[in-house]
Amino acid sequence: MKTTAIITGTPKSATMYIATLLSAMGLRFKHEKVAEDGCADWRLAPGKISRPWDDNTNLLFDKENLVVLHQVREPLSVISSCQKISEKAWYYICLYTPLRISDSLIKRCLGLYYYWNKLADKIATWTYRIEDLESIFEEFCNRIGHPELINKRYIINDIPKNINSAKPYKKLTWKDLEKEDPELTYKTMDLAEGYGYEIDW
Repeated sequence: MKTTAIITGTPKSATMYIATLLSAMGLRFKHEKVAEDGCADWRLAPGKISRPWDDNTNLLFDKENLVVLHQVREPLSVISSCQKISEKAWYYICLYTPLRISDSLIKRCLGLYYYWNKLADKIATWTYRIEDLESIFEEFCNRIGHPELINKRYIINDIPKNINSAKPYKKLTWKDLEKEDPELTYKTMDLAEGYGYEIDW
């Protein structure tokens, strides 16, 4: 039976990049839009209760033979670049997390990495680091039900990694985050270490 894949994670975790890559490899796969082979959409981390605002990607949860993968990216890069996401996105994020619009922007970015990845962890069958994609590509292709893509690994080098860059933004450090909320910072560091990232304090 044909597999449909949802790839989710936080905003700025390279979901546009992975959608562009899979499309270039020949899949009917889109970013934040319904497609026959699947989509990459950070907004779907809450699972079937998610309510995306510009396309009913939630319909994908009703498909048979659905696989959900969780894509993560280096924490400080994500947390820093999330300073540039839209107000509409923040209101959406606050629906599913303890975060509030009244929180400082840096605290929201910090909490977004922690809470949104925790949501994605709950619905995903596999979590992988986008930085490791080339080395884990065979397993990735098998998990999304398209082993035929393994021979197209070379295309990874053809797609720019900064396809959805949000610069300029202030590059945050763990010290910056600790000043905002020490407890949440330590929890986020532990989460990131669990994903295999080294914490450069």
